[in-house]
Amino acid sequence: MRRPLGTLAAALILLLVGVADAQGNPPESAFAANKGRVSVGGPESCAITTGGFAECWGYYGNLATDLGAAATDVREIAVNGSILCALSTSNVVTCAGNTYIGAFTAPGDLGTVRGVTMGAFHGCALTSLGEVTCWGSNSYGSTVPPTSADPFIAVAAGQQFTCALTSVGDATCFGRSLEGQTTVPTGAEPLKAISAGYQTACGIKADDTAVCWGDDSYNEASVPPGLGPVKAVAPGLVGSCAIKTDDTVACWGDEPGGPATVPGGLGRVLALSVEDAHACAIKVDGSVACWGEGTHGKTTPPASAVTWSGVPSPPTLTATDPASPGPSTTPKVTGSAWANTLVFLYGSSDCTGATLGGSTAANLGSGGITATVAADATTPISASVLDEAGNSSGCSNHLSYTHVTPPPVEPPVELPANPTVDPPASPDTPPADADPIVLPPTPCSTAPAPKVRKTAIGLRASLVKRVLTVRGKARGRARITVTATAPCGKPVRVTSRTVRSRGTLRLKITVPNKAVKGTRFAVTVKVGRRSAVAVVTSR
Repeated sequence: MRRPLGTLAAALILLLVGVADAQGNPPESAFAANKGRVSVGGPESCAITTGGFAECWGYYGNLATDLGAAATDVREIAVNGSILCALSTSNVVTCAGNTYIGAFTAPGDLGTVRGVTMGAFHGCALTSLGEVTCWGSNSYGSTVPPTSADPFIAVAAGQQFTCALTSVGDATCFGRSLEGQTTVPTGAEPLKAISAGYQTACGIKADDTAVCWGDDSYNEASVPPGLGPVKAVAPGLVGSCAIKTDDTVACWGDEPGGPATVPGGLGRVLALSVEDAHACAIKVDGSVACWGEGTHGKTTPPASAVTWSGVPSPPTLTATDPASPGPSTTPKVTGSAWANTLVFLYGSSDCTGATLGGSTAANLGSGGITATVAADATTPISASVLDEAGNSSGCSNHLSYTHVTPPPVEPPVELPANPTVDPPASPDTPPADADPIVLPPTPCSTAPAPKVRKTAIGLRASLVKRVLTVRGKARGRARITVTATAPCGKPVRVTSRTVRSRGTLRLKITVPNKAVKGTRFAVTVKVGRRSAVAVVTSR
């Protein structure tokens, strides 16, 4: 049944953060750099302009003024009708506006936030711990996310429902399900991205094709068969849109004058948001273009709504592989940057001095760029980008990487099972072809096995051939040490390393190929003040 248009939920595209697809790869760099810079909802449209200022237009005018000082330091924005939330560059969420339940404010204990999204009367945030926190009206349970063994990497709010995506590509939707919008289609997972509109949700499958479910009154959930692979998808009330792999926009739906009618000359875009009957996008030149039903001026952005002025935004550096401190002098640096740019890494915190390496933005976002650093020293790492027109960005944030030369690994001590000794020469010495004299094994004392300690880490170890597998539950920086003790030998350290665990610890270590039968391997894991020991013996 067709519904009258009203103040509807925004279909804000929330692309993946940090680790972005179902296989753990980072997001497409162009969209990571522009995620959340444009948002539409109900009769209002908003964008982040040059310098990080929030600006809105439509029925409520410049709603961003209600944010006060928080409107001057924005990296992500989400609007829906009369309510607006902004995420600052220091990862703090500020909300403003009113709903039928009163003033709309964000909780003060969200911690470090990585993404924000708005529904009709509720908001949700994704934290740096991979948790989803929602607030506002809890009609139909739209603010109570289910628990997950895997961290969440994306969240998107619809009218009165919410969808979230885990690091392994599992999608979960909760809240109102009048049109089946909380039922993810069988076979759709694992997903690489998730988005939500009025009563429709969409995702990007592992093969980069779009899938939508929920309300299909205007064919907004009917993805065109020939659409092909996409980078982003956003559902609305009377139509849905996607950004194709060539950065152009394709829309579908059957409401005349709705978002399905893409304006000619739109060209390539970097970000997109759709709501009930209109859409807005950020073009590659930094300007904002809107189309669809345009009452209250919501499709007419002011001249000041320019998200950048011809200069690419600085890249964002997120991590090194291996993590610091590490044993490699050629670590990989990962992060995100504008599409079709070259990335240069510097051995300083302000992009000065000698370069450590460089490659394309795509490599920075998928696999990382190799940096050559000094041995046994701490090196600051920063980056800038150069676009196709020769424009250089400002400097990124900086990381620090410390190289530590790993200690030498002593080989395990090997003892023969039955040592033989030649007897002293004497008149009674047997002929050379006689059987050797075999002495009984030399008795020795073996150090007692370390006591197995079971803690909340739940540490387990198993040994198959030469592969030692370690499993446990830990969150944070984990220090892992493995020692080997041969029969009658002394303990020898095999390896010692530090890894970062997000909840489930799983590590495979190859042990020396000369480990004799009966060699005992002790695995010690320490996380903060907690530690655990597991012991396994070769056979």
